[in-house]
Amino acid sequence: TNLLNPLHIDLFDFRVVGFVTDEQFGKQSKNLVKSAKMKTPAGQVFIAVDLAYTTDVDGYMKTITLNATGQPVTTYTCTFQ
Repeated sequence: TNLLNPLHIDLFDFRVVGFVTDEQFGKQSKNLVKSAKMKTPAGQVFIAVDLAYTTDVDGYMKTITLNATGQPVTTYTCTFQ
């Protein structure tokens, strides 16, 4: 019990999932962040961010549009290869 690793756990044993399916990444989640607001301690909003997402016909993320207070609208295009 006075050893650094008394159970002899291999701390460098990294296991990997050896396959990827459509269900693991790329699909749009209903839980994506749609808006965020940063407030002062007094409760005033000083930054507001709105996010919008579009998908292609297969349901994969196509674009992410970011609209932040005082900033030009930015659109990111997602490409899956």
